[in-house]
This record gives sequence, structure tokens and C-alpha cells, in this order.
Amino acid sequence: MADIHRWQHQYLGTTIFPKTLSVVELRAFFTFSDDEIAALRKRFRAEHRVAAAVQVGFIKMTGNLLESAQVIPSKLLRHISAQLDQPALTIASLRTIYSREKTFYEHKWWALELLGFSRATPEQQRALLPFLRQEAAYAASVDILVERGKLWLYHHRYLTLGDRVIRDVARRAMSDSEEGIFRMIRRQLSASDFTRLEGAVLSRYANTGRTALEWLQQPPRRKSINAVRERLDRIDFLRLFVVFIRWTSGLLKQAPGHWHRGTMAYPGC
Repeated sequence: MADIHRWQHQYLGTTIFPKTLSVVELRAFFTFSDDEIAALRKRFRAEHRVAAAVQVGFIKMTGNLLESAQVIPSKLLRHISAQLDQPALTIASLRTIYSREKTFYEHKWWALELLGFSRATPEQQRALLPFLRQEAAYAASVDILVERGKLWLYHHRYLTLGDRVIRDVARRAMSDSEEGIFRMIRRQLSASDFTRLEGAVLSRYANTGRTALEWLQQPPRRKSINAVRERLDRIDFLRLFVVFIRWTSGLLKQAPGHWHRGTMAYPGC
């Protein structure tokens, strides 16, 4: 299976088709190899091949099982029918095929087996947490970790877990990462330096009515000159924050010229 594309991320974990699919998406997920077409022809009667192929392409696109055949883009059915040298299957005909729940079920699980996907066992699921702990060092939010979790599952050919399950693991990974960073900083600083650092982030930040920590946690505002300036101020604040830690832990031989040990002046403070 080809590497996942960034534009595919929006589909990971979904259980129904979007209303439309682009030509690029049809080519990426619903244009089948010679081996896949041969497998479809060997396993299914002519009238069921297009329906089964829909399941194969859907798993490729989402890493999940199709929940309902009520909404299938007609362009998709024509595209698959042409590859299998079949008359264009209509959505009405597809619904008729899948009026038997057993057929719908059998097609999905056959497609899983063909593509090498499976449900992750509890033991396999436990490997997700260490991965997300590593990713948490570079992720700005739990939402980003959730997306990384879906990618991990897809790359390992596991069916996507429920969003709540992945989100719980992502929250734990983020919490563990933040706790680890806190312990590392705490070990590097003396008690007085840590108190000074803590005071800097918990004190009121100039002209905001918030603490520096609350100000840093604010989501970005709409695009404007002032919003850009505010982002740059935050970058300056965090840059000096890191410089302070590196200096007090002995990684810098000389403090920046605009502050010295015993004071910690940030932009706007």
C-alpha cells in the first residue's frame, strides 16, 4: 500500500463516504492493482464485485470499516465498474445487494483480509502510548496527538480505534510528556532559580489582565498586524525562558546583557 498523503488525514477513522471524491482520491484509493482485481474476480460473482471493491477502497482511504452504503458517490461506482468491465452499478443496486446484512459483513471482512488490516488486540493497542509519548515532545495539542495516533494505527494496518479511546491515550501521553519536562527543569534549577522562574510565568503580564502563562495559552487571534506582533512577543518570551534555564543550569557561560542573575525581565513584564 502506498504511503499516506497529508490530504488523506481528513478521512482517517471516518465511517461514511464524503458526498464527493476528487479524481486524485479515486486514483489513490479506488484504482486497483492487477492482483486486487484478480482477487475480486476469483472470490465474487460478477454482480457482487463492484460492491466488494467499494469496501477495499474505503479501507484504503480511511483505515476503517464502512458503516452505511446509503451515501456512495455515483462517480465512484462508475469508476470501479469500468475497471471491472461491469455495467455501471447504481446506488439502488448497491443497496439491494447490501439489503442482506450478512453480505455487507462478509464483503467488509474479506476486504480487511485482502489488505492485511485487523483489529488491534489489547496488547497491540498498548504500543500506542509509548509512540504518542515520543510525539508529545513535538505536538502542540492533544488534537494533533489524536491525528498522529490515527496515522500510527493506519501504518500498522490496525483498524482505527474510537476517537474517545485514542483521545484518552493522547491525553495521558501529553500529561506524561509535560510531567517529564517539568521534572527535567526542576532538576536543572536551584530552588531560588525555580522560584524566580515560576514567579515569571504566574505574574501578571503587562496590559493583558492575565498571567504570563494564561497569555501564552491563549489561542491565536484572527490575522492582523497586532496578532502577528503578539505571536512574536510570545516567541521572545519563550526564547528568553529557555535561555534562562540554559544559563542557570550552566549550559551558557554568560547571561544575556539585558538581565542578570537575581532578575528575570521578560518583554512586557
